[in-house]
Amino acid sequence: MFTHYDRAHIAQLCEKAGLLQRALEHYTDLYDIKRAVVHTHLLNPECLRAMLSANIRQNLQICVQVASKYHEQLSTQSLTELFESFKSFEGLFYFLGSIVNFSQDAEVHFKYIQAACKTGQIKEVERICRESNCYDPERVKNFLKVKLQTQMGRRFNFLIFFFFSDVS
Repeated sequence: MFTHYDRAHIAQLCEKAGLLQRALEHYTDLYDIKRAVVHTHLLNPECLRAMLSANIRQNLQICVQVASKYHEQLSTQSLTELFESFKSFEGLFYFLGSIVNFSQDAEVHFKYIQAACKTGQIKEVERICRESNCYDPERVKNFLKVKLQTQMGRRFNFLIFFFFSDVS
């Protein structure tokens, strides 16, 4: 009976009806998505969850941009949990990277260090550990000890002791 599903038309109808979450699920054009996202006071993290569920590869960059721009309204914690629930450490890294330099929250800094390690951004881990005073040094030290041990093996334990002996 039906042979064609016009996603763009359905998205426009949803947007006109005020169903922004459903509209964003149907839009595929970046211009349309950005236009609908302007109404973020009507959005919640579930909208981003739906976009990531629909197509994480296509929508990850847009979700990171929205999360970066509206993290205060949508809460940093809920956005961090969102990216973690999809095991998108790349998305988490880019999202937190856009706010970590302006944040005083120790959890943001720690999650950024975790995401940088999981995406192989070791230079960024070094930079944030060197330049930031906002993270819990003992927690980061313990995380990096475990991470380095699993990556390097036991024969490099002396390096771990050497690097972290002055943090405590």
